[in-house]
Amino acid sequence: MRIDKLRTNRRIDWIRIAFICSKHDGLSPSQISYYLAHMCNLSKSTREISATIKSYSNRGFHFQSIPNSKIRLYYFEGKLEDIHPRTIERWEIKIKPLRGLVPEN
Repeated sequence: MRIDKLRTNRRIDWIRIAFICSKHDGLSPSQISYYLAHMCNLSKSTREISATIKSYSNRGFHFQSIPNSKIRLYYFEGKLEDIHPRTIERWEIKIKPLRGLVPEN
């Protein structure tokens, strides 16, 4: 599947989430939401993010629950689809300055 129109196709939100999770060692849904808002101007609730990850869990997503907390950390260790190299560069440029600014929860 070639991904050309990333901004208009909602079916590929899981690829954006997978890209974000693959660049970090475990993120909560609120942190993923923060990155999506700054990377793609997408506004997704933590519930929508969790549902997307659960529905695409067979693609390489998994989670780990934090003891004594309701928070889950999500990871991606699968294979990303064929994303244009320029799109990956653009996403990495948008994520890089945010790495130290992400909220804890």
